[in-house]
Amino acid sequence: MKNIFLFSAIFFSQLSFATVYTVSNNVSNPGQYTTIQAAVDVSSPGDTIYVHGSSTAYAGFDAYWNLTMIGSGYNNPNGANTTISSISNFYRANSTVGPNGTRVMGFEFSNVIVSPNFTGGDYSTQVADDIVFERNKFAALHFDQAGSTFSNITVKNNVFIGNTAIGIVNGVFNNINITNNYFEYANFYLINPISTTVYFRNNFCYGVSLIGTTGFFKGTNVDSLVVENNIFWEAEPNGCTTCIFNNNITYNNIDNNLETSTGNPSSLGTGNIIGQDPQFVNYPIIGAILDYSYDYNLNSGSSGLGTGTGGTNIGFYGGMYPFIDPGTNPYIPQMQYITLPLGGAVGVGTNLNVEFKSHKQD
Repeated sequence: MKNIFLFSAIFFSQLSFATVYTVSNNVSNPGQYTTIQAAVDVSSPGDTIYVHGSSTAYAGFDAYWNLTMIGSGYNNPNGANTTISSISNFYRANSTVGPNGTRVMGFEFSNVIVSPNFTGGDYSTQVADDIVFERNKFAALHFDQAGSTFSNITVKNNVFIGNTAIGIVNGVFNNINITNNYFEYANFYLINPISTTVYFRNNFCYGVSLIGTTGFFKGTNVDSLVVENNIFWEAEPNGCTTCIFNNNITYNNIDNNLETSTGNPSSLGTGNIIGQDPQFVNYPIIGAILDYSYDYNLNSGSSGLGTGTGGTNIGFYGGMYPFIDPGTNPYIPQMQYITLPLGGAVGVGTNLNVEFKSHKQD
């Protein structure tokens, strides 16, 4: 029996009618390419790239058109994780070809930058639209290009651990949804946007105050940031100017206030639950760094049950994109093994008997 890197390439190629490329730097489980950049370079807009989990991290890459990129996860119980050790960039190729429509899931990234600039481009053509990052682990994710337009971006069901976790800098930002994520020792940067419609919803934020940072939100000229249904636990919820705070829970912060805080000047809001334990099912009362054994669901007596905007629960199990659990793998079947008959070639018109096993993932 030989383990191979196959996942569900046939399944996805049937759905998309596009080419599927496989990447593996593990010689015992080979793919078509050993580096992500090599697969990106031969791909075309709309293609899918699978990146096998490995004990050896992959180098970052530069992508210039829309791709579906799927790793093995960052907490994979059925094999190795897919880890990217250096910066990965999503650019535009030209005025007509760019990252619009890109989907990225199942990676552990050190740093990702979305910057839709290209040689000869101007503000009217520097656009990044309809991009989704989900079920990844990040140290940093930045959307940054002066004058460019970012629209319909969704960042959901991810884990962020590290300073400057999300940066939204310099451009025009329309309908940016940062939703149902876990943040630890992390900041949210919104710096000098030309205009913004950014939503920060149903996230759990922990530990900013433990690393000497004065506030979770960082930035200048912050405008129209909507902050709803989040839990701020030892993650000072300040530093946000002219923001809207609705139906959040704060706990164990030096200043638990939100819209009334001098730390969030000119901000408004309603329905916030100030200085109350959200009552997770299984989580230390003094707080703790991420452990996949913790249960971040709300207990039956929690004040966050049904009190979020629209009647949803507060925290990352509520809202439009509820987390299944931090550490959950991409929601595709993962091939575990395939057995092929030993011997020579199969004759024309005869059957090839193949035995395989895959693991269902939610």
